[in-house]
Amino acid sequence: MRVSLLFAGWIAGTVWGALAQTMSLSDNTPQGKVFGTERLSVRFEDQTGWAGEVLCDGQVVIRAADTKQVFDILQDAKWVTGGGLKIEKLGVERVAPDIAKSRMQAGAWSVDAYVQLFPE
Repeated sequence: MRVSLLFAGWIAGTVWGALAQTMSLSDNTPQGKVFGTERLSVRFEDQTGWAGEVLCDGQVVIRAADTKQVFDILQDAKWVTGGGLKIEKLGVERVAPDIAKSRMQAGAWSVDAYVQLFPE
């Protein structure tokens, strides 16, 4: 999961050529926290904590599937969240100037997803 999110951030940063700026993490939308610059950012969903949208100049250019089951975990040959187990956001924080971490919980599992934006 981390690799795909890092790769998506790299593609988004390369395609739109965002300017090298300080990346912020803010609560400026009712849909969730936004991490990035005015030019390129990612919105973490308020309920699940998943990186649900990529924004360019404030407009959504990539939107994740409209589902509350944003990942699944295989444990003992069974899917943990496949039966509709609720995924909850535990928190979103900036862990480096260009990296944000979202911590989510599914049952007894805690999952960290990292998003890194490459602004050049």
